[in-house]
Amino acid sequence: MLSPSTRASELEEKFHDYTVAGTSLMWIVDPARRTIMSIASDAPVRWLSEGDTLDGGTTIPGFACPVAEVFEDIARDTR
Repeated sequence: MLSPSTRASELEEKFHDYTVAGTSLMWIVDPARRTIMSIASDAPVRWLSEGDTLDGGTTIPGFACPVAEVFEDIARDTR
């Protein structure tokens, strides 16, 4: 999950480290924007919002979760 203090360069470094380690699926959860970025080694990057469904692709076959459920207990940013 992104924290307010996460810088783009830190996130890029983490992507690199996880990719080198063989990670095949990453989900970047942004609670402020209520979005999830899904990065899979065998598919294009996907940006998901509350009307979409997060899935595990070929890495976690059969997994599906409405994005809205991920954020249901997180207060909306009203700034």
